[in-house]
Amino acid sequence: MRKHLTGFLEMLIFPAFLFVFCGICSLFSCGTKNSPSDSNIEHDIPVEGQCEEEATRCNGNIFQKCISAQWQDFENCTDSGYFCEPALGCVECIPLRPYCDGELLKQCTAEGKEGALIADCSAISGATCSSGAGACVTLCEKANDERSNVGCVYWAVDLDNATNSVDDAAAAQFAVVVANVHSTYTATVMVTMSESGYGNPPAPVMVETATVPPGTVHIFNLPRRDVDGPDSDLHTDDGPQSCLSSLAFKIESDIPIVAYQFNPITQDFSNDASLLIPESGMDTLHYVVVYPPANPIRIQGLMDYPNRDYVTVVGTRENTTVRVTPSYDIVASIPPIPAGYTATPAISAGETVEFTLGPYEVLNLETREMTGPRDQLPDLTGTVVDADKPIAVFTGVDLALAVEGLVPGCSNLEDCSCCAEHIEQQVIPKTSMGRKFVVTRSPMRNSGGWIEADVYRVMAVRNDTQITTNLTDPSLRSFTLNEMEWKEFTSKTGFILEASKPVHVVQFLVSQMQTENVIGDSSMVPFPSVEERRAYYVFTTGINFTQNYAVVSLPQGFDATIDGAQISSACGSPVTIGELDGYTYVAYTCEISEGAHVVDGGRQPVGVIVYGYYRAGSYAYPAGSDMRKIFVE
Repeated sequence: MRKHLTGFLEMLIFPAFLFVFCGICSLFSCGTKNSPSDSNIEHDIPVEGQCEEEATRCNGNIFQKCISAQWQDFENCTDSGYFCEPALGCVECIPLRPYCDGELLKQCTAEGKEGALIADCSAISGATCSSGAGACVTLCEKANDERSNVGCVYWAVDLDNATNSVDDAAAAQFAVVVANVHSTYTATVMVTMSESGYGNPPAPVMVETATVPPGTVHIFNLPRRDVDGPDSDLHTDDGPQSCLSSLAFKIESDIPIVAYQFNPITQDFSNDASLLIPESGMDTLHYVVVYPPANPIRIQGLMDYPNRDYVTVVGTRENTTVRVTPSYDIVASIPPIPAGYTATPAISAGETVEFTLGPYEVLNLETREMTGPRDQLPDLTGTVVDADKPIAVFTGVDLALAVEGLVPGCSNLEDCSCCAEHIEQQVIPKTSMGRKFVVTRSPMRNSGGWIEADVYRVMAVRNDTQITTNLTDPSLRSFTLNEMEWKEFTSKTGFILEASKPVHVVQFLVSQMQTENVIGDSSMVPFPSVEERRAYYVFTTGINFTQNYAVVSLPQGFDATIDGAQISSACGSPVTIGELDGYTYVAYTCEISEGAHVVDGGRQPVGVIVYGYYRAGSYAYPAGSDMRKIFVE
């Protein structure tokens, strides 16, 4: 499934060289007992086959009975707002466990019914009810227990972005945007950074403190701290590339928030954004999916700095041992090494190397330059990052170029592959990877008859992973991947994907010349699984983008609101994606204004992906996701 350079160079690299000649084209809710998604209860599903008559089980939140030796759906507990319990069926609450009815902590009976009142958490200052903890806890303790993108401590990094002789996106404004998801309390949020170099005890200094009222966002415009090392001047990229530093930003709040990083926040010739995962949602093992660099070969006098894939690891605890096994060769630190940085060695593909990180410390590893047209194309997809303590892992490319192929009006690929774009995302940890996906297409950038495709990569992390979709291509209806194998394909529509074992599903937007309206560019979106969907999202757009969208997917027959308006009324006609677990899923493409927005699914978890386009760039990111440990071996 890995792509090699032979037969692929003309498609990817030479159009990217044309892109350089063109001057970069532009020139540049509090859960209740009636919320099954809040239960954090996971049921093991037996192997399909004959069963014992009248036996019962739960398939997700669907109660099944064995009839005529076959499992049959008996009741979907989500329809009634209840939980599935294997022996009892649909119940109001998990038997014999404390649960929350609003802010009332109650005891569930053995029959799964409402029991005695334990405590009124609203009567305790600063407390909230947590079903997971079975107690009245602080808001941050509840967020820690529930594991999602909502949390109180985050880490952000100014990842490697594009630099060339005309424009310098790496020097543009890097920002972290936080949103207060609470309906009552104001959040106090502070950002710190460390002034000590790698290997020294942290020396935190305050960057900025802000108060964020309920339901609003705040933008932290942060100082430039390139994790690939400082450049000698504007329009250069001559830092160490791979190195160790202490350049991370720490974001802390006294109540739960959500956070995103924009690199950069304003529209530039090279943009992207990433959903940030709080410490409470982090874990130790990560599998990387990314895309090859657009220009992986240096051309003297034309392109002095090749583009590179990278994996960036942030330490959150003292003395964290990190093990990295890259899928492509890693370049050694390029001298001179500035003060405060530590050099890293060259690493061969498949070699495992250990590093030690502490809070604020960053390991940045970038691919080596290609040696010639027959060399393998750099690609860090399949890289494994493991640690003995929770870490934050990011991946990206300073410039990537995703294309479908020839489009109307193009006689050769060089004419329709401009332009390259920065992509980045924080990697979903292994324990939060899922098996079921409702994948929505990006908002269309064409106004005529041509529909541009999205590019996808699906990667397995365990052997004999069987994957099915509802795509029309017979080769994509059913296929099998082994550990660290991945399949790349394009689709002009959304689709349903199910896997026998957890997988990564990542969407890449095609470049602007693949569209009739010549707008937007490549971006990267890791799709959260259906198992990790949420019901409530607060998010924001970038600044000065021409078009901003939220694509919302949910089961047909349900509705959600966006900024208080019904999505079915505010966002036009839905597009059918397909069937999953007895539901027909549909998607709404909602054009939104610049600024903060709220999507509320009520009791029903929904999926939300955020996009922004302008003449020479784009950004895209998932608006949120649970980070529950659903992949436990």
